[in-house]
Amino acid sequence: MSTKEKKPQLTDIDGVGPAAEDKLHKAGLFTVEAVAVSSVAEIAGLVGSKPTALKIVNSARELANIRIAFWGDRLKKEARRWYVETGSEELDKLLGGRGVESGQTVELYGAFASGKTQFALQLLVNVLAMFHQKGEHAVVVIIDTEGTSRPQRIRQMIGALNEENKENKDWKSIPLDEDYLNQRIGIMDAYTTDLQMFAVMEIEKLIEEQGLPIKAVLEDSLMNRFRGEYVGRGTLAERQQKLNKHLQEIGPLVDRHNILYLFTNQVMAKPDQFYGNPEAPIGGNIVAHFSGVRLGLRKGSKGNKASLVDSSHLPKGDAMFQITLAGIRDPDWDPSSLGMSLEEFEMKYPCTWATEEKTEKTKKKSKKTQKETPPATLDEVAEGETVEEEA
Repeated sequence: MSTKEKKPQLTDIDGVGPAAEDKLHKAGLFTVEAVAVSSVAEIAGLVGSKPTALKIVNSARELANIRIAFWGDRLKKEARRWYVETGSEELDKLLGGRGVESGQTVELYGAFASGKTQFALQLLVNVLAMFHQKGEHAVVVIIDTEGTSRPQRIRQMIGALNEENKENKDWKSIPLDEDYLNQRIGIMDAYTTDLQMFAVMEIEKLIEEQGLPIKAVLEDSLMNRFRGEYVGRGTLAERQQKLNKHLQEIGPLVDRHNILYLFTNQVMAKPDQFYGNPEAPIGGNIVAHFSGVRLGLRKGSKGNKASLVDSSHLPKGDAMFQITLAGIRDPDWDPSSLGMSLEEFEMKYPCTWATEEKTEKTKKKSKKTQKETPPATLDEVAEGETVEEEA
């Protein structure tokens, strides 16, 4: 009977004892693979000796079987990847026909109200839904630097998927109770750039030490804290160096664990731009070279527009989509697919505290009306409750 080969631990590396292991953990290095792909200079800064660091790195590379991968090895690695739909067929076509691919970084940049956060949250919800249909446990993590993550909105998007697939016999309804969602959605408020970088270390730790099946990560947004902490041209070099280090820590995490890593990005105006888009994503060439797929989002009079600006394997192109109560959908999306009116849907799956308060008052009024008059329909109740009355 064959036994599963034991995974090498940090203490199996030559030159790593309990003290060195603790230093590696504090630096966010929890696996032999993480040490194997680290630079000698980085390890020397932890253990204090370049010869010792060289010994550690070489030993780690041998244990991790770091070598040149040939064609067959690369194909096996590619076979691990999965695809998640966006919620819009037009967007899926833009991204190759199957949606967004795992094992890469996806940048969503645009001005405010262009749909960056909505787009990203929809992808996280679709990741959870896809693995739920397979009967597999999946976890998504949000690194929030702007205070834009709303659990109610995520719940609303999940509710829309359940309603739209109610007639599908193969659809496994996604629970909306707190216990279920609490085990699958992690959120960290990153108030500083240091906390952003710490969050990436924590994700690695959760995967390696607790075995959490983290499938997707959203960093919303990448540059917000960097932009606030490093002001003026005098700090630009220092900011870019720290940003580069942050991105270099994300890269191996994504590659080793086949994670879909999403990050939103802000834009800056280009006053000298007379033709084309007068907005450009911030972060410079460091961010541009790091992004596996780069999508620019803009809000128009007929909906939102996504432009595939850069990808290593996809052609440039554009696609239109819209942001609805149900989430990201095609421009010709029919609300009747929910099986109820949008007002009823909003009451059943409230997104904001104002909507929740309105819903409770509507229920109380409905009960009072039922005592005095024959039962009213939901449409009549919704029609009687106006924003002006609540205000």
